[in-house]
Amino acid sequence: MVQAIPAYVGPDAIRALVGYEDVVEDVAAAFADFSRGLGDSPVAVFAPAGRDGDVHVKSAWLPGRSVFTVKVATWFAERARQGGTPGARAVAVFDARTGDLRALLEDEHHLSDIRTAAAGALAARTLARPDSAVLGVLGSGVQAYLQILAAADELPIREVRVWGRRDDRVRRLAAALGTRRPDLRVTLVGTARQACEGADVLVTAIASTEPLVDAEWLAPGLHITAVGADDPTKAELSPACLQRADRIVVGSRALTAVHGDLARARTAFPEPTELGEVLAGSAPGRERADEVTVCKLIGLGVQDLAAAQVTLDRLRGTGPQRSRPPACATDLRADTAPDATVSACACWPTASTASTPPPTWSRPTRQTSHGTQASASPPATASPPPPATSSPPCGGPPGEPAFQHSISTGSNGGGRHRRDDQHRSGAERAASGAPHRHPGLRERIRPVP
Repeated sequence: MVQAIPAYVGPDAIRALVGYEDVVEDVAAAFADFSRGLGDSPVAVFAPAGRDGDVHVKSAWLPGRSVFTVKVATWFAERARQGGTPGARAVAVFDARTGDLRALLEDEHHLSDIRTAAAGALAARTLARPDSAVLGVLGSGVQAYLQILAAADELPIREVRVWGRRDDRVRRLAAALGTRRPDLRVTLVGTARQACEGADVLVTAIASTEPLVDAEWLAPGLHITAVGADDPTKAELSPACLQRADRIVVGSRALTAVHGDLARARTAFPEPTELGEVLAGSAPGRERADEVTVCKLIGLGVQDLAAAQVTLDRLRGTGPQRSRPPACATDLRADTAPDATVSACACWPTASTASTPPPTWSRPTRQTSHGTQASASPPATASPPPPATSSPPCGGPPGEPAFQHSISTGSNGGGRHRRDDQHRSGAERAASGAPHRHPGLRERIRPVP
């Protein structure tokens, strides 16, 4: 039975309705349309409270969609001083035929979280080796958590090596993974290098202002999904990593010319292609087993549109029913996460699962909101899980000082305005020495306090 959509939907209802796995195929379609030049995804940034408060407005429409969206994300220091979190956000959903407001989704970042994780799933699907078994992760927040789950849905991941700057958050992440995916062996390592070396796939989801990953750590065949550096002040990958890459894929060429690792790297690197081009078949994904591939993701408004449309379907009661609540930020809260049973730099999971052979892997089949069936076969061969070690090699104490970031992971969007200089190669950008600004983007950098 089709249900009426409430005019306002709060965060608890949204988190219970939709998870990253529900939006993967719709996000794929949105990426493909974006890279075909369809629709529009503009962004505006302004600062009503100066350095103490700013507003990011991202909107999107695509042909054939029944709705368009406007997302407003705010950051105000006064809100934190009054006892709340500094950030707030909501997605307004409008009828694409009449312009009427259909729903206001106050999601507390959940839709942004899951659409970014969905993009990571697509990157793993198209760019990682199909037999990838070891996942390295830099970061311990919500995006690190969801990216692990998304990669493990797409690939036969057996082992996860996690490094983060705060030991308490890393332990909560490990405990939450044990609840969701007890078949994964989680190792907490003491350095970023230990998370990278020996990994088949590396996820970087840490808002660092200086590169954390060196090129010498990158083995042939590695795939990197980088989602943490989402503004001009941040970078996770060194310029040498980009030079080392055989293939670089981005969500948007225009945005990566302004934000994150590629914008910071004043050096030559392979000309990036867009993820939507790979998904549409107009550009290749991984072509050789020994390629080093990088997917740099900075969120697009069309991803928000896709996630909002799936949410409306769930609100109507027309989507598939869930057997358990989706993974979300509340899994990692200190008052809700299970007690971590691992020690720093120790292997996990628990004894009850350590002796159990991992289940046969297969990629799930999903139904999109457009009614198209998306499926893929599991890899013909998969590497066996690496043998357990009694004492994982760890160096240096975990639990480095905490840090803060000014813009949430993967939250920037951009318009479809194209310029010839946005398609220049890395070498041409490096030679020009001039800063690259997206013509439809007004950006104010807020320094990290």
